[in-house]
Order: sequence, then structure tokens, then C-alpha cells
Amino acid sequence: MKPGYFFFAMLIDLVLPLTARPQCDWSAPQEIASQASFSQSSLAVDASGGWHLAYAEFDQSGGSYIVYTNATSSPSIVATGQVNGDPQSGTSVQYPSIAIDPSGTVHISYFQLELFPGNTTEFPVMYVTRPCCGDMLFRSNPNGWNFANTGPNMWPQSWWQQFDYTDFPKYPLDWRLWATPSDFPDWELFASAFGGSQCYWLDLGPFRIYKQRAVKLWKSMVAGPLKGQWDGSCFGFAISAFLFFDGKLNLWSEFPGRTTLYDVQLSDQGYKPRTMINRYWIYQFGENQYQYIEASRKSATPLQTLGDCQAMFGSATRDDRIMVMFNNHGDGGHAINPYRCEVDPANPETTRVYVYDNNAPGDDNLWVSINTVANTWSYQGRPGWGGVKWLFLMDPVSNYMTNPVLPSSIPPRERWITRSQAAAPSYIEVYVPPSGDARLESVLGSIGRVSDSLFSNLTDGMPITPITGQETPPIGYFLPDGAWTITLSGRSDSLQRLSLFTDSTVLVYSRGLRDTVRNEQVRYLGDASSLWVLNPDTVARPYDIAVISTAPDSEVVCKIEQIGIAPGDSALYSMTQGSGLVVQNHGPATTYDLSVEIASAARDTVFAHRGVIIDSGSAHKIVPDWRPYGDSVLILVDSGFTGTFKDTVRVENQGLCDCPHQGDINSDGVIDVFDVIDVIGIAFTGGTDPQDPICPNTRGDVDNNGVTDVFDVIYLIATAFSGGPNPLNPCGP
Repeated sequence: MKPGYFFFAMLIDLVLPLTARPQCDWSAPQEIASQASFSQSSLAVDASGGWHLAYAEFDQSGGSYIVYTNATSSPSIVATGQVNGDPQSGTSVQYPSIAIDPSGTVHISYFQLELFPGNTTEFPVMYVTRPCCGDMLFRSNPNGWNFANTGPNMWPQSWWQQFDYTDFPKYPLDWRLWATPSDFPDWELFASAFGGSQCYWLDLGPFRIYKQRAVKLWKSMVAGPLKGQWDGSCFGFAISAFLFFDGKLNLWSEFPGRTTLYDVQLSDQGYKPRTMINRYWIYQFGENQYQYIEASRKSATPLQTLGDCQAMFGSATRDDRIMVMFNNHGDGGHAINPYRCEVDPANPETTRVYVYDNNAPGDDNLWVSINTVANTWSYQGRPGWGGVKWLFLMDPVSNYMTNPVLPSSIPPRERWITRSQAAAPSYIEVYVPPSGDARLESVLGSIGRVSDSLFSNLTDGMPITPITGQETPPIGYFLPDGAWTITLSGRSDSLQRLSLFTDSTVLVYSRGLRDTVRNEQVRYLGDASSLWVLNPDTVARPYDIAVISTAPDSEVVCKIEQIGIAPGDSALYSMTQGSGLVVQNHGPATTYDLSVEIASAARDTVFAHRGVIIDSGSAHKIVPDWRPYGDSVLILVDSGFTGTFKDTVRVENQGLCDCPHQGDINSDGVIDVFDVIDVIGIAFTGGTDPQDPICPNTRGDVDNNGVTDVFDVIYLIATAFSGGPNPLNPCGP
């Protein structure tokens, strides 16, 4: 090449970058180290854009230091020069150079001047490294949501007021008695999470045939600590963030025009982020998730969890797992997204696992500390929660691309395969109110909550604590199948309720509370069908039992309501598919209201009869399908518990009119001064007059004239205090 051409080519190389390439403005300068020696600093940037700095520092006594810092940690000393009191003897460390390899490991070299007596000098180049235990290059921004896990964001009144559970026939009539718009989660979202096939026999929009197993689980959730409130959706935040990061959810499809998840606004697509996050929050209540959480609570240690994090961070395949923690010293569970780890620069015994916490969006300076010597953990975002257990990674997020399975509805041979690849044992779920005390006891040990403190000496089983990010109490217990005695006491509100789920049956006990009697005791016999009810108190009281027997193509719901039980007495309820419900009365003669519902995709039929008499020391066997007997139900009778049902009683269908609480305004089973006070408030001050689901009149209309007024007050005073007649039954005699 001729010299002129060479000069011209060099000129082109110099001029084109200045004229043809776009110019970018520099950012405003920021101070990242205040003590660095002039010209003795070195900067490197990792693959995620985070900066790392090594610099030399000198003190007045002649000491020298190589210091390392980065965008998320405080400075730490890498190497120290030593002065031995003799200017001609000692070491000095200077001129660091830093590099970051693709795995995120930090490498630093520096010049070390070594002076020895006799003016001998050496100049070695030194090298140190601090391995990063992994980094999967997720960051809160751009890979997390930009709004926080708060009530105003996730469950504001402006949102939940749309849910109207008085909308009949879309929702069953009895829902208006216990479901409220603010109950979290709403039914529609619950059914969306578990899928229509698990929640409906038939769904034609305004006309639905509900699967009562699903309804009872939802009722157990919203009747617990989440009744009328929202505590947190952290589980849904964490799952959805990893689904997008791993490419299992497509950002462009879900939120067109958004380039990162952090760009997505809460109001996008009609507040679709709120619905999506709350929907994934519900997945934690699936049977598979219960079993995974139980196995992990039982076996995972902080060191094992650190190892799981390192394996996940280093994996070339993205099927990530959120981190779940439970309070080691009280109530509460939280879910977050781990994404990188490193040895704590101030304490080599501790490794930091950096996390995206949905309670602090955009903050990349949060980490879980794992002490690798003590095998303990702590988290700055939840002070006081840490300890030696209950920190683990959930199952891979690919499992959340399909609907969860309703608890205790997996056939035993198809049950979840745990991480040990052994078939998991069979479990039951017991849901109890969060207020008051609960004790659950078996030959395996005991578990429960007394005086707001959890206890357990079980090696298997766990409390069902909603993962909300707050100190939310458990809504129930996940237990190995077998016989259990359950004692409840100290309930503070108006209803005591217990729901027990097995593979084929749901057993529900409930009782209204207005008096000071607050003690309940039931015994589950471990046979998937039988429940003993005992009265441990000194007064008689009524209660309700519902038994749901589920088959693949149909469901039978038998309800025994307002059945009395004397002090110290008991009753046994047992139901198996095809054989009917057996009721054993071990106390004095009493009565009950019977209803039977048979639901399938083809029909939803209801039978009701009030005032069935059951004698002392006798058993009733209720045949659930009344079609062979016209419009009546056949009840087989075993007097004296001989084991043989020799007698029969046929009761007629009284139709869909049922007014079990006329005059009993608070439905506590007795008409007394409290009901008189309530009806006065209804008649004169516009108080709320309750109405039972299939009763044509309100409870306060005791004289059956269509209005609650002064005459009803006079009538009820006579009933309560002077032996007057009982309220008239709008359904007839």
C-alpha cells in the first residue's frame, strides 16, 4: 500500500467515529469512593451492568490497603501493607486492577512493594479472587414488578366492591349469609385458579351447578384470617415474576407494548396485573403445593437451600424456583425471588443471597444471610423471622403453568412424587378458625395454636399458613391421615366452624355462638368418612353437620342441622359412597332438619325435611337418592345399636322453603333477650333483619304478616319471657 493511501485510511478511521456515529451524553458524575489514592483505582462492570471498584488507600502512619466495593455493598479490605517501624522495612500495596469473569467472580491483582533491611527490594504482583456463588442475571428492575405488595394496590375497595354474592341464581342463596364482597380471594378468581372442571359440574354463566368440595375450601379460606380482608399476595408476585423471566409467560402477549416487566403498570389491560398476581397467589393452596411445602419444612436446612440456590443460579436451563420462608418464632410466611449470591465481604462465614422482594420493588440491595458455619438464616426484610429451619425453594415454576389440584382430591396411587421420588403418604386437611385455641392430637403427637402461639411435636404435618408476607396466622393444618381428636376453645366471634377434607369426603361441623360456651370437641376416626361430635360443656346446644361424598361423576351433600346435643353426650356421623349417611344419637331423643343435595353435570336436586325425630340410643341411616321412593327419603332405623336396621321411616320433601331461625335473630339456637333487643332495633331503628336463604320472610317477622314491626316485638317478648307461642313458620306447619 502506498504511504498516501495509508495516511488516508487512518484519517477515515479517525474522522468517521466523530461524524457518522451517534453521540451519547455522559451521565452526571457520582462519587463511589471517597478515600481512593490518586490514579490508583480500577473499575469493572459485570454482565448485569453493576459496577465493581478496587482502589488503594493510605493512612497517616504509612499503612496501605487494597479496598473493594460494588454497587450493593460497603467497602471491604482485600489486602493490607505493613510498616514495621523502620522506613526501610515493610510492605506497601498499590495499583490494583480488577476484572469480572462471566460467572460473576471478582478477580483483583495489585503491585506489592516489599522492603527488607539492607535496602533489599522485591516487587511481586499479587492476585486475589472472591468467587461469586452464582448469578442468574435477574434484577428487580427490569425483571420484577414496579408496584408493591400492598392493599391499595392489590385489593382496594374500588376493586372488590364489584363482587355481589347476593346475585341469585349466579351464586347460591345461602352465600348471602356468609360471603361478603371484600372476602379475599373472590370466588371468580378462586375458580379461575383451580379451573372450572374442579369447581363446577356445569357452568352456563348465570346458571351454575357448583362442586361443593371447592365451595367448602373457598369458604374455609375466606372464613379464616382473610375474612373480609387482604393480607398479602407475595406468593403470586414471586411466581409470576419468574414465569416471565423464564419465558414461560410472554410479556408481549400479556402486556402488548411493554418491553420489561418493570415497565408494566398496575392499571394495564384493565388491572390485569392485579388479577394475574392474585390468581397465582391461590396456587399455594393446591394439594401438590401443600405436600411440597410440608416436605421442605421438614427436611430443608439453610445450607441445603443455599446449595439449591447455587445450582439454580448456575443452571443453563431456566425453570426457576421462588424462595419461601416461614417465621421461626411466630406466625407468617413470605415469598421472594432469589437471583445471585456472594460471600459477605464483612463476614466470610456468611453468604448473601440477593432477592427481589415484592414489598420493596426496584431495590437490589436486599439479601438473605446464610451462616454457613452455624447453618442459620436471617433476612433484613423480615427481622426476627430467621433461625435454623423453614427457608427453602419451592417447586419449579413450570408446575404453575397448569391449574393446582384441590386439596385431598388426588387418588392415592396418583399422589405427588416428592423430591425423594418416593410416593407421598396420604394427608387430610383440617381448617379451623384462627381466633381462639386449637389442639389436634393423635397417636403421632399433637399440633395447634394456644394463646396465639403455635406448637407441634409431630415429625409429619404442618400448619397451613397463608404465604402473604405478613404475620398471618394459620387457617388450618395439613396432617397425616389417621384418627385425630380436635378441641377448639376461646372463639371470639359468632360462629365456630371446622372443615375436614379427605380424599373422598368433606366433613363440616359448625355452631353459632352467642352464649359464653366456647368449647368444641370432635373426633375424626381416620376412615375418610366418620366424625364423632362431643359436648364437653355443661349446657345443651344445637349444631350443624354437613357431609359431602364425592364420586367422579356426582356429589352427594347431606346436612343435619339444628340437632341438639346434651351435656357430656355425643353423636357419630359416618358416610360412604352408595351406602348413605349414618347418624348415631348417644344422648336423649332430639330432632334435626335434614337436607340432601345430589349434584352432577346432568342435575342438581335438593330434598328438605324439617323436624326429623331421632330417639335416644338409636341410629338413622339416610339413603341419599330418594328417586326410587317418589318425593320422599327413606330412613332406616337401628334401635339400640344392634348393627341391624330393622325399621324404616319415610319423610316427605317439604320443598325449598326452610325457615329454621324465625325469631332467633342471631341464630344461636335459642330465643332470648338478645333476640328481643335485635328485633326492637329492626322495628324501630332500621336494624338489619336477617333472612335465611330459602325462607320467604325475614327472621324478625315472627307473626308472619310480611313486616317486622311493634307487633313482632310484643310477640317475641311473650315467646322469650312468658311462655308465649313460638314464631309462626312461613313454610307452614
